[in-house]
Amino acid sequence: MDAIIKQYFSAQRFFTAPNLFTLLRLLLVPALVFCVWGKFQSLFLHLSAGSLASDLIDGYLARRLNQSSELGARLDSWADTLTYFVMSYALWVFKPEVFWRLADFIVMASIAFALSTALSWIKFGRYPSYHTFLAKITAAALAPAFYIVMLFEINVYLRIVALLYLLSSLEQIWITLRLRHAKSNIVSVTALY
Repeated sequence: MDAIIKQYFSAQRFFTAPNLFTLLRLLLVPALVFCVWGKFQSLFLHLSAGSLASDLIDGYLARRLNQSSELGARLDSWADTLTYFVMSYALWVFKPEVFWRLADFIVMASIAFALSTALSWIKFGRYPSYHTFLAKITAAALAPAFYIVMLFEINVYLRIVALLYLLSSLEQIWITLRLRHAKSNIVSVTALY
């Protein structure tokens, strides 16, 4: 057990620049929830923009500084998931009529996420952290789609992102089924063949 703790939480491995940006995103989650509860929409949009920007920065730094790690991949996946759930919650609170127009797509994406996550927990006992190319494209497309809905109530782009998310979740399910051991940072399902 001590070896595992040392492996993941040694100061040298834990306090890397990419992990610090990911930790910032995790710390922003309660602030984002507070903004939604308090109905501070403008502050929420600014903080979530910072959170989404830090998501791009942490991945770039991890690759650029050669500091990609299993821990970083896991932290990034948790930060992504929590941020996306808070964004859905914000849409429900700030734009309920838009939320209900998109409910079928939100439910579809949520079920796909739940299935891919549950399968990984059942098979490997952990959260999937694949970070596939399709997942990265979907994440990059989500931010503008979310802001277009929040600011202009145009929801077609977010529907397309939800469909991309469904495809990404199906790819994660396929990857989980193909893997024999838990693994992170897989480019795509084709990398397994």
